[in-house]
Amino acid sequence: MTIVLGCDLGAHLGYALGDSTKGNNGEIIECDVLELEDRAKRLRCSRATALHVWARDFLKEKGVEVFCREASIEALRQQLNQRGYKSEKDLGRSLEQHSGYATVLEVQAEIRKLTILKPIDPRALKKFATNNGNAKKDQMTRAAQLLYKLTTDNENACDAAHVCAWAMKQVRNEALKYRGVDW
Repeated sequence: MTIVLGCDLGAHLGYALGDSTKGNNGEIIECDVLELEDRAKRLRCSRATALHVWARDFLKEKGVEVFCREASIEALRQQLNQRGYKSEKDLGRSLEQHSGYATVLEVQAEIRKLTILKPIDPRALKKFATNNGNAKKDQMTRAAQLLYKLTTDNENACDAAHVCAWAMKQVRNEALKYRGVDW
């Protein structure tokens, strides 16, 4: 069993756990959203600290072995091109937030000695999930529901499921190389 964690970063952090050894393509076994603002208020700390505490406990409890996330900077750049930001201050705040969350998760992954996969570019993720590198959020959500039998319609959770599925594919392909089969 190889447990993979895929994340979609943001204030509503989407995460998905998968077992890459189940079935032909692996299986998403958990998919949800972590509301960092609510968690930070309960813990009386910053969002980054709330994420740190969650990640520390979650990675250990779930036995995660592989970590992957969506490439935050590329995702923000695409959002900027699609809808713009009200100000450079908003963009700067989003970049700071995403890079902080990425750092917290990667440090926790390193501490636990997880395999850390290179972050996947949003367009590559869209192409992987829908065969359309310019897919819209609703297309990505519908694809996640169909492909992984998810009942959620949360965009962040669905994106995280795609990240997890992509990471499971990378894990399986790497394992096959060692068996002498190159896909």
